[in-house]
Amino acid sequence: GNTCLVYLNKGVSNGTNFYNDKGYTYQEEHKQHWATDQDVEVVAHAQSEYNKLIIWNGDRYHGLCMDKRYIKEWRLNQVFFFQK
Repeated sequence: GNTCLVYLNKGVSNGTNFYNDKGYTYQEEHKQHWATDQDVEVVAHAQSEYNKLIIWNGDRYHGLCMDKRYIKEWRLNQVFFFQK
């Protein structure tokens, strides 16, 4: 299925990164979700902008961009899932 995300922050916040894995074995989602640069490679970045919609194949590895400039900012968004 596809995943959609709408950014709702009025200001800039952490965006979303998309990754290729380097053979990393992912653990249980939302519990053991940290991977290092040796595990994954960032191949695309979606910058957050108010009311911006991004859509991607839900099988693509993705996650919150961990940019230290926004570490104290909350990312507010709405996520939707739908089948092809």
